[in-house]
Amino acid sequence: MKQRTHTVGVLMLAALMVLPAAAGAQLTPRFLPRGNLIPSVLADPREPVMGGRLIIVGEGATRFGSGVEGEADIGHTLPVYVLSGSSPDEAVVVGIQGGVFARFSLDTHQRDLISTDWVFSIPLLILRESHWVRIRYRHISSHLGDEYAERFGVERSDYSRDDLGVTAYRTVATGVGLYGGGSIGFNVHPRDADRLALSGGIELKDTRPNHSTRLFGGADVYVDQDSSWRPRVNLQAGVRFFADRPNSIRLVGEFLTGPSPQGEFHRDNATLITLGLYLEL
Repeated sequence: MKQRTHTVGVLMLAALMVLPAAAGAQLTPRFLPRGNLIPSVLADPREPVMGGRLIIVGEGATRFGSGVEGEADIGHTLPVYVLSGSSPDEAVVVGIQGGVFARFSLDTHQRDLISTDWVFSIPLLILRESHWVRIRYRHISSHLGDEYAERFGVERSDYSRDDLGVTAYRTVATGVGLYGGGSIGFNVHPRDADRLALSGGIELKDTRPNHSTRLFGGADVYVDQDSSWRPRVNLQAGVRFFADRPNSIRLVGEFLTGPSPQGEFHRDNATLITLGLYLEL
């Protein structure tokens, strides 16, 4: 327990050293502030989003193997309270995130539910111009679909975990951002699961002003101890429509290879090509 607490403390201290917190005048309103004050990592396949994906499975982590699948994603991020700050570019904000990721087989007449991943988190964001640090508590649980369990006669693994992680994001050039971080899990199931994870990547964003259509891309690399440190790589490219408005639409193409992002199958390899459509509220 002492070692785990020490590790978390070191992660937090390192994050705060990379990016000091903003102080000074208060943003108004402080409660439920307006604006995009909780940035996320676009290429992370388990960041809460609102939309859906059509998935071509080359190598499948499930008993279905290769084929066509769909995923319905229902999620949102909400800034809740501004702890300090003088502007949206210099603030300390706490929020909540929630998401459900339901994966279906499209190769069966019944559209079998394969699994559902649930994500809930409380992020603390330290914003400074185009850089940020996120300290986040997160709960993840995964539930095997009844149709899938009955079809293949498999047992649920009851995958779930809580984790505490830190991610630091830094803009290194116009429209180019790098990020990296790690997390440590606790209250994990199955109980013999390992607990450490690391992630990092790059984002490319079209930052031209007064353009309603903008291109973006990125790459996310994730490794965890429970998957024997095998990398999961997700490459992403897409276009954002109505980018000059508060709400926008993202059309995204992705290629993922490595351990599956589905919690029930996180130790099994997958190769996926994905076309996704998401609404940013």
